[in-house]
Amino acid sequence: MRGLMRSSAMVGLASLLFGCMAGHTSTDVFTKSYIVQLTAAPLVSYAGGIVGLAPTSPQASSTSRVDINTPASQSYLAYLKMQQGKLIATMTDVLGRTVTPVYSYYYTLDGFVVRLTPAEAARIVTLPGVSSVHLDKARPVLAPDGTLPSKPSSSKIASMMPEACNPTGYGSGGQA
Repeated sequence: MRGLMRSSAMVGLASLLFGCMAGHTSTDVFTKSYIVQLTAAPLVSYAGGIVGLAPTSPQASSTSRVDINTPASQSYLAYLKMQQGKLIATMTDVLGRTVTPVYSYYYTLDGFVVRLTPAEAARIVTLPGVSSVHLDKARPVLAPDGTLPSKPSSSKIASMMPEACNPTGYGSGGQA
């Protein structure tokens, strides 16, 4: 009887484990988020040099700031998206599995975030057009002076909300 219960428990555990893993590949379990930075300049610092694409950086285009709606910006963004698409296709071929970006960056960084194993990240960094591959990790947001900002109390947050968002008056000194 004890052996039968143990066998039933093992079957139950195995089905639970495999049920949770249904639809996942073996690499999904071991992947982490990596930031893949490409060698091309992002929109804010593109100074020209590619035939048919005008500069978009304020310094190179003699403007005070980047305007993402100009024809030059839209053309360069399309170029960056096309280049990232080509690299994603290459990564899919090299790794033998579908690679899907979690986030894509074009404006201040040319790159994207993908889920990779450490071994896959080591392979990707060698591909043409890749500048670097870094493990994505949470980093604290710093105040302008470089210190960690203090966490506001819930009453302070509530007092900053418009009245429509704070119908109870919590945090408004009891004045609802």
